[in-house]
Amino acid sequence: TSQYLMMKSKIEHGLMQEGLISEEMWVYHGTKSTRIDDIMSSGFKIGGIDAVKANGSAHGLGIYTSKTPMDPIKYSSVGVCRHRKKKGMIIMARSIVGKKDVHSWSPTSNKDWMVFRRSEQLLPSYVVHYEFS
Repeated sequence: TSQYLMMKSKIEHGLMQEGLISEEMWVYHGTKSTRIDDIMSSGFKIGGIDAVKANGSAHGLGIYTSKTPMDPIKYSSVGVCRHRKKKGMIIMARSIVGKKDVHSWSPTSNKDWMVFRRSEQLLPSYVVHYEFS
């Protein structure tokens, strides 16, 4: 929490000097269920820098998230429960967007995605459990 708040303050201060306003938003992140506890307790890590890359870096190094839960569900561990329903978990995180294309960016191929350059820009806040047919 303190790293996120320090980064938020730093980004807000820099943007204010440029006459810009900072934006916070909720984003979703899909990962294997075995990694969720570590992310929730220690924060996100950037694949290829702080940790092993889990799914590549087609749009550059950073933490890949989405403004909606549908794409992250594809990257989460999906199990099958009773009645053949699929179930799993994704992370909902608070984010500080910062200056677009400097602190974060959306790939042109998918505007719902947000890639964050620094792990301190994200605060993992909730584990969302889902189940669907």
